Amino acid sequence: ENGAVTAYFDKSEGHQALVNFILSFMGSQNDLPVKILYVDKSATSTAITTSILQKNGVDYRHFSEAGEAVDYLRQDLQGTRECSIDVMITDLMLSNAMTGFELIQTIRNDLGLDYLALPILLMTMEPGEDERTDFTGIFGAGTNDFITKPVDEADLLARLQNLVNIKR
Repeated sequence: ENGAVTAYFDKSEGHQALVNFILSFMGSQNDLPVKILYVDKSATSTAITTSILQKNGVDYRHFSEAGEAVDYLRQDLQGTRECSIDVMITDLMLSNAMTGFELIQTIRNDLGLDYLALPILLMTMEPGEDERTDFTGIFGAGTNDFITKPVDEADLLARLQNLVNIKR
């Protein structure tokens, strides 16, 4: 039984031809380096996360203040109106001037970047013994996904890959 797809290929080329066909079908966007905007005021957390990003060839810009990240996004949107960032990672606990939730709401509402235009991964602390994770708050704020700190490298990369796929 020959599927339609196999008709495209000479059998001798086999698997690699199929892989190449699928890659070409997915478009060249996947060849571009992943661009991450990362907002975190904790020096320790920033050191851990940026080392994971660097090691895996991810292009990132780090800001410790939410306001700086908003300014950066505003500039990025000028001209093309397209957001060139693939995913934003933000910690929930930022400075008092603007929290992670406020940052996300500013991006979603004021900048008009939705879940597809700029996927957002929220970093939160593992809840303490007597606390529960506020999923409603986390997703209600407009984040695509969240990850708890301390961040696991494989988990972070898998979540970033999923979010990049949404964007591209």
